[in-house]
Amino acid sequence: MVRRRAFLVAMRTKIKNRVHAELVKRGIDLKTPLFTRRGRELLRSLGLEAVTQLLPVMDALDTQISGISGSLRRMSGDDPRARLLTTIPGVG
Repeated sequence: MVRRRAFLVAMRTKIKNRVHAELVKRGIDLKTPLFTRRGRELLRSLGLEAVTQLLPVMDALDTQISGISGSLRRMSGDDPRARLLTTIPGVG
């Protein structure tokens, strides 16, 4: 389950990088966080097909990542070793 989550996070990162690259290629600097609810609405409003096609994929990945993260939290419970592990960058 941890490997699956890491794979999904890596996929989401690639998509975010692709969105940034598409904006840079067009000289667009929105000066706002792009992947918040407001930022995604702003990205959709640009009407850039290359970007708007990626947003539903990112939403699906977010849903899967959240589900796996919740399962891992429930499985680890109050185990102090699990809490310690989540302090490692990229593990939390």
